[in-house]
Amino acid sequence: MPSYNQQVAERVKRSCHFLSLVLTLILLACIFLNGVCLHLLFTSPKDSCGDIQQDVFVGCFLFYFFYWVERCTSSSSSYLKNEVIIYEYENFIADLKRAPPQLGTRVECYHYVMPQGSVSYKDSRGRERTIPKDFEKKEVSFTGTSYFNYSSWKYVTGDVVGVIGTSLVKLEIEKVHSFANPEMEKMFKEHEEEYVKKYQNSNKYCDDSTMFDIPGHLAHVLVKNQSCVTPCCVGVRWYYFWSFFLLSWLYRIWFEIVSKSKKIKVHKVIYGHVDQEKLLRGI
Repeated sequence: MPSYNQQVAERVKRSCHFLSLVLTLILLACIFLNGVCLHLLFTSPKDSCGDIQQDVFVGCFLFYFFYWVERCTSSSSSYLKNEVIIYEYENFIADLKRAPPQLGTRVECYHYVMPQGSVSYKDSRGRERTIPKDFEKKEVSFTGTSYFNYSSWKYVTGDVVGVIGTSLVKLEIEKVHSFANPEMEKMFKEHEEEYVKKYQNSNKYCDDSTMFDIPGHLAHVLVKNQSCVTPCCVGVRWYYFWSFFLLSWLYRIWFEIVSKSKKIKVHKVIYGHVDQEKLLRGI
């Protein structure tokens, strides 16, 4: 059995946050180039580095924007935003077990239009440019969801082992569903086809997808145990603070080391009218 240090090293290796590291390195390179261009601009006024410096500054701003988008949409941000205490975690899991699943079909009808006119902008030298609008715009005419009426359901997933007694646990919660028998699945497909057929000719394009949800479900939850010693820098505000100074990647690696990762699959089985009597009898 691998030691604790080997387990931590393997977990960090799997979660190296490569995109965050790449964006951070690109930003540092842009800042360095921007500093070099500023130095040349002030020391050599006749040098043509001004235009390059402006391009580097714009690139730095764009990458900093993408850096923050990636930071805000990362799994680490999601864990830190959904922080629960150990006793709240037990209630949270109990609520997920009791919550009835929502199963349905989602339909979106739309078409594309070509806008008229042109777009004006300024290039790197300050000159105004005009180009025609050649991009398509999506216009949605209808969006709706039809929920499937089932008779009953059953929770068939066990509990997570190793959460209680651990100071920090990153809990990844996956939601899945299945049907009790082929007849029930066939009923849902017929319901799906009937709803799609109702709107498929209302516009040029019609996309459909299966919608499954459990009220109160969160994909990522950080469980804190107050009876154990936890690092003081664990929190979404600390994450924002270190990210501002381009230290988001280092913070995430540290976060991987001081916490443990667990997974749970919330599985709901959908029963029909034929199965309801057997389900209530416990067969």
